[in-house]
Amino acid sequence: MLSSTEIVKAVTSTRSGGNAGSLAFLARRERDKGTVKQTAFLKDAQQQHPVGTAPTAQAYDHPDRLAYHSKPRPDGPLTPTELAWLQRLPADPAHTPYEDATALGQLAANISRMEQPTDHRLVQSYWQPVADHHDAAEAEVALSNARSTSLPTPPSSTMPALVEAVTAEHPELTPGEATGRARALLDDATTKRAASRAKSIAGARDKLGALGDAARARGAVTR
Repeated sequence: MLSSTEIVKAVTSTRSGGNAGSLAFLARRERDKGTVKQTAFLKDAQQQHPVGTAPTAQAYDHPDRLAYHSKPRPDGPLTPTELAWLQRLPADPAHTPYEDATALGQLAANISRMEQPTDHRLVQSYWQPVADHHDAAEAEVALSNARSTSLPTPPSSTMPALVEAVTAEHPELTPGEATGRARALLDDATTKRAASRAKSIAGARDKLGALGDAARARGAVTR
């Protein structure tokens, strides 16, 4: 028999359709031994969350992270080749090829502020606008991911199955008390999931705003 926890989790996944795998597992486990109400619930929930339809969280490969894992640059000042390469980079960071952005991030990470202050400032003047561009793009992806985690409406068969589970777990409860506890469990989980989604969206928006403020505070870089 499904537990009340399993039923609640099945309908309050943070990603619409994200519980399809778990539902398929539960359906296999309960095959031929599930109650009528819980079998109906599993069938309805699986129709609501078909396998393979869950939205996939998008990842963003920030060049700064790839640069961190790149082969370190030898110590020393910028070479003539590196200086010439910097001057050939597009003025608009959005037009900087990803490979160049990664190389630029690596260069920025390896030029010592203490030992090569002039070169450090020069490289940063090229890198920071590129980093700002990718920081903002990464934050946009995070916001899109957060927005995609809307909760579906539980199927109508949820409450009968949940009340049945609560009754089995707490036989001392009256029918009315079991119904009340089932409703409270579902409402509490739904509220927490909704609050988590709202927090994620607000956090992504705040980060976007902070990035924009920081970029404007630094001002446009004249090359």
